[in-house]
Amino acid sequence: MRCLFGLLAVTACLTACGPEPTPFPVDIPATPTTAPLVTFTPVAAPVALPDGVIRYALAANTTGFVTDLALLEQSAHVETLTTPVDPADLGRRYDLIAAYGDLPGGIRSPVEQHIVLLINPALAPTDDPAVVNVLRQAVQPRTLLLALNLPGTASAPSDPVPQSVLRAALANAGWPDGFDLKLLHDGTPGAAQLGTLLQTLSIDVHRERTTDAAAALETGRAHLALISLPNDDDRADWETRIGAANVMPLYTLPISYLAVEGLTISFTPTGWPLARR
Repeated sequence: MRCLFGLLAVTACLTACGPEPTPFPVDIPATPTTAPLVTFTPVAAPVALPDGVIRYALAANTTGFVTDLALLEQSAHVETLTTPVDPADLGRRYDLIAAYGDLPGGIRSPVEQHIVLLINPALAPTDDPAVVNVLRQAVQPRTLLLALNLPGTASAPSDPVPQSVLRAALANAGWPDGFDLKLLHDGTPGAAQLGTLLQTLSIDVHRERTTDAAAALETGRAHLALISLPNDDDRADWETRIGAANVMPLYTLPISYLAVEGLTISFTPTGWPLARR
């Protein structure tokens, strides 16, 4: 019995004096790293069309400005681009590509668009020659063209007039706080830019698109009309009808195009190319 107690005592002593067990290291999961998400924009495949149909692309700068769009759509499948024109698409995706301004390597349409601002002399306040004079000085064709950013365009000559001079002229004419004007247009480029330009004089321009802006102006529906005239004879006709002071030439917009070989090209009244095989 005494031996048993001695054995137990030795065992207890060894247990108490032995090294403590080393704990296992804790595995801390690594923070997962997420690779940056890479997205790819697929390139749309060319639209499958029946044999012989003309594939027609309009440059992004024509959006909303092609008054003869219905004529184009009668002769071709028309697509308006949202990206810059790629000449490599000619023949591969499109048979004809047209744009405002000059396309690199393109051909100019023989019909240019002469943009003119008509001022209604039968509706206040544009019935006042002093107000008309302020409008003619405030609307700077070169400034409008810079805002449009169309290569190959040409503006009518004009001399910049300080804003302080124009504001004083408006005040002397009885409009120190400006006024509202209604502008009709048929999709001619520059209507929005014209409104922004006059806003600096507290002249608020309310734009409305119509199929015949010139006729609507004569019926008293608006103070201004921004239209495209094909030649000088039409401008002279308007000068006879409403007075030369109320007809303001702004700029000339060329139309250019690229076309595959073998197409017969004609043109719409406003200068857009039409093609047939």
